[in-house]
Amino acid sequence: MTRYVWKDGEFRDPKTGEAMAVPDVPIYERRAYVMSDIAPFISPVDFKTEISSRTQLRDHEAKHGVRQVGNDFASENRRLKERAGLA
Repeated sequence: MTRYVWKDGEFRDPKTGEAMAVPDVPIYERRAYVMSDIAPFISPVDFKTEISSRTQLRDHEAKHGVRQVGNDFASENRRLKERAGLA
């Protein structure tokens, strides 16, 4: 999924700075899905890190080698072991 940020009065790609392509539809049919930031919480992985943004969550998941599945965290290693029939 492509992500855009609001900058200079329009949506832009955060990596390239390129403006989002405007679809060829009437203006009343144009919509952007804006996802709000997350409410702060203490990490269930280490029980000490406070996470208060999606960026922090993404970095924290990468640091600990986990990812969210629904509203739970799952270890990539556990998933691979289960797939191989070892867990």
